[in-house]
Amino acid sequence: MDGFKIASNKLCSLQNIRTIVTDAKWHDDGFFVPKYLSFSIKTELLKAEVRRKEKDFSLLYEYLRKAYPHVLIPGIPEFQKINKNDEKYMEK
Repeated sequence: MDGFKIASNKLCSLQNIRTIVTDAKWHDDGFFVPKYLSFSIKTELLKAEVRRKEKDFSLLYEYLRKAYPHVLIPGIPEFQKINKNDEKYMEK
């Protein structure tokens, strides 16, 4: 697969990195920017927390699916405008 290579670092050698995805939040940044959903991502090892858009998860899923075709990667729910205020969708 074409793409980029990640330089070797401490994270590459670890087998289990606990990452927690929480706090789904809708953003409305104005008239010209469409509303979007973001999630808080916490990594215990690095003691770091960042927010990522739902689109980032879709891109990551597609990359992993192509890079590791022999591994079963659970799907993610597709964004649909009708789900804007659906708590079950945000939890899923």
